[in-house]
Amino acid sequence: MSEQLRVQQGGDGEPLLLLLHGLGATGDVWNGLHDVLRRRWRGRWVTPDLPGHGESEPLPGYSFDHLAAAVARTLPSANRLLVLGHSLGGVVALALASGGFGVRVSAVWAGHQGRVDRGGTGPRAGAVGAAEPGVRDSGRGGRAASQARGAEWTGGAGRSGGCRTRAW
Repeated sequence: MSEQLRVQQGGDGEPLLLLLHGLGATGDVWNGLHDVLRRRWRGRWVTPDLPGHGESEPLPGYSFDHLAAAVARTLPSANRLLVLGHSLGGVVALALASGGFGVRVSAVWAGHQGRVDRGGTGPRAGAVGAAEPGVRDSGRGGRAASQARGAEWTGGAGRSGGCRTRAW
């Protein structure tokens, strides 16, 4: 099945910034950043609705890998991919970084404790995890995402698809 994802995008050039929303939300949670990205981001940016969210078609079955595979199929090619994910989007971002989906992820920022702001329930990460080559884990946060991916969690440095993870 070839699912169709609703995708908003803008900019041109490199790097490519992928913004992934949390469970029950849509790519629209990032709309407040679109003007800033148009003015200040040097590359392209993409904000999809994850499968089964918003205007994107559902999948026949769900797992973090299924979500990551669906997102990977919609990405334009890029030499440098940076991923920012909120909640579920953060886990999908880490799954993409595992290297099993035909895309090379340069860095991941995964927020997993969003809080409500005056504009609604958009992502405002209170705790953030990152996956980046050569970065050590501080031992705070990131455990659930690592376990969800089946990655080894040591409480110290963790590895997933060649990326070390860090949470702060």
